[in-house]
Amino acid sequence: MYTRFLGRTIGALLVFFLSFRAQAQLQVRTEIYPAVELLNVIHLLSDSVETVPSTYAIDVRRQFQAFKDHPAVQKAREMALINCDFPLRHSWCFYNFPDVQLHLPDTLWAYNKYVTTVAVRDYFKACMDFYRDSRFWEFFTAYRPKYDQWIQSFNRNLYEDGMLAAMDSLYRLKPSNKVVFALGAMNCNSFALPETGDINPAFKGISTIFIAFGNLHRSKDTIAPAFYSPFNSQLIWHEAGHVYLADLFRKYEKEVMAIQDIFNNSEDMKREAGAVGWTHYLDENITQAVTSYLRIRAGVIAKDVEYKRMKGYYILSEAIIGIMEDQYINKPAYADFDAFFPVLLRSLAERARGR
Repeated sequence: MYTRFLGRTIGALLVFFLSFRAQAQLQVRTEIYPAVELLNVIHLLSDSVETVPSTYAIDVRRQFQAFKDHPAVQKAREMALINCDFPLRHSWCFYNFPDVQLHLPDTLWAYNKYVTTVAVRDYFKACMDFYRDSRFWEFFTAYRPKYDQWIQSFNRNLYEDGMLAAMDSLYRLKPSNKVVFALGAMNCNSFALPETGDINPAFKGISTIFIAFGNLHRSKDTIAPAFYSPFNSQLIWHEAGHVYLADLFRKYEKEVMAIQDIFNNSEDMKREAGAVGWTHYLDENITQAVTSYLRIRAGVIAKDVEYKRMKGYYILSEAIIGIMEDQYINKPAYADFDAFFPVLLRSLAERARGR
């Protein structure tokens, strides 16, 4: 009996230690961001944006139906571009809740091909009016117990399933940015904001990873939102991986550019990358390589299935996994991924050049 107790105690301490290390390395919090939900409410009422069916969506429509013709909702219907990705990515222009303030967006990135900054600013000002007129904060506060349930279900992946600990065991780095996981129950698309301060200086030094319920729940059934899912292994490990790599790509910029010829000489890579340049393409491939390795190691997915899933865009990822296994994971020669990174770049170039 004592042996079993000792084994359980050691196991519990090991899990705690790994979780503590992960938290110490990658500073994380999970939240439901009010501005995301504010825009979601308006988008749902406009009936012009794809939303995910759920008991939450039913509650939102019931609560705010009286405001279906509010000027903000009308402007949402008239926007030249509005979908489950945009302008939701700019939700962090709204801040300082409940005494909400608005940082007028000054960049729309690629979306400026479809809609003007002036139009988005005008729309967001109307959203501020909707926030006050509809007493949105009262609804958000009243719903917080259920929001907390969403967070608890998602955090099971982070801590009970050891997803943070797994990343820490591989990268062994402390990223410069803090990470916020934001959950959205009515959303059909997940995304990452590597530097949320690019949207609003109030969030400088924070990377936001947005997890959409629509990516975790594929059915059309109307159910209560929950965010515990095996597919979070892809979303968490891939998107958070960019946070680890951001510092390395800055540090080793010259080394990254020195091997750009493996991209320039590959029509397949250039075709898959599209408008994305070499640095971003390499970042995506390294991040996915780490993600796929962790998914395979954790038993989330079989190796052959995951490798098949990587085919297409992630041309370099399989080779990167092989280099990591040969020179980093199975050989304790490097203290962390920082020390290994230039070796990875050289080895990748050698393989691509057939040496």
